[in-house]
Amino acid sequence: MLSKKEAAEYLGISSRTLERHVKDGKIGVRYQPGATNDVAMFDEQDLENFKNERQIPKVKPTVMSSTSELLDQLPTNQIAQTSGGFLAPIITPFRDFSERLFSFPFLLQGKTLVNLNEAQIITGLSRDILMSAIKSGELEARIMGKAYRIKRKELDRFIDELWT
Repeated sequence: MLSKKEAAEYLGISSRTLERHVKDGKIGVRYQPGATNDVAMFDEQDLENFKNERQIPKVKPTVMSSTSELLDQLPTNQIAQTSGGFLAPIITPFRDFSERLFSFPFLLQGKTLVNLNEAQIITGLSRDILMSAIKSGELEARIMGKAYRIKRKELDRFIDELWT
């Protein structure tokens, strides 16, 4: 049995990190009565198992210029063959998220009313510029609920007037 300090040194981590792993249930601990408080004691075999688990490399997604490029390069049969398809639950939601993320500006094309954040994305103008235009009357907007709503035609007119 090792004390907290000895266990932390054995694993090459700080005492606080060791405490966090205990709290997360990754490392087992036994408490023995001490002079004033209970003393945490760690089994060497548990620590050895934890140390070996930490040695296993973790798969992290690679970032490319386009996420769809990366995902299209992975053959689907390779995903199914890799450790019983353990990558499939990771890659599928990532593909769905990336498609939504990159298509977001295109989703705004058909909207009649946009909020201030969407107006920022469409125009590329800052929130301060849009707010000052609304307050001065250059850009017509109405409060609906808790947010400003701007007609798409009004936003297009405002952008056209910026260049004239």
